[in-house]
Amino acid sequence: MACLDRISQWDIGQSPFDRLIAFEVYDGATSGMVFCSGGAEALRFSLAAWDERQEARVFTLAPIAAEDATEVVKILTGLIAPRWPEWWLGQPRNHNARRAVDAAISRLVGRSQGERWVVLTEDLLKGPGKSVGVPHGLQRRRFESLSARDSPDAEVSKGTFAEWVGFMERATTGL
Repeated sequence: MACLDRISQWDIGQSPFDRLIAFEVYDGATSGMVFCSGGAEALRFSLAAWDERQEARVFTLAPIAAEDATEVVKILTGLIAPRWPEWWLGQPRNHNARRAVDAAISRLVGRSQGERWVVLTEDLLKGPGKSVGVPHGLQRRRFESLSARDSPDAEVSKGTFAEWVGFMERATTGL
């Protein structure tokens, strides 16, 4: 089964991902890339919200072209030694290295496709999790509205945790 199909069925199995690069960190990874187990498929992730204990987290996922993911890994590996399965970039001490990392990430984000899933999990690699797709139409408009909304914890969130869980419930029931 393809990785992108496994994301849709995550709630009945383990995480479809086996590697992660954290671009930004705030008490855990808040943005970066995840790589599908046993494949070359990669997705950009971004933290949307977390619960009050900062354990359960809602992430958005957007597919990345394989060649773009490979390019970013190649650039980063040339600047920072990788540490799989969870590679937290941190801050390169060299200013030129930091600029190169930022440029590679910016290109990747600019090229990635729009968000296709919203995922609720405590850990992107270890699961368990629950996912919903973000199709077109009403659900897409709800997603766009929620992802543009500031929350009381705007340093890491868009919208509140309760709003994201509500979005996922409505998406699951089709309301």
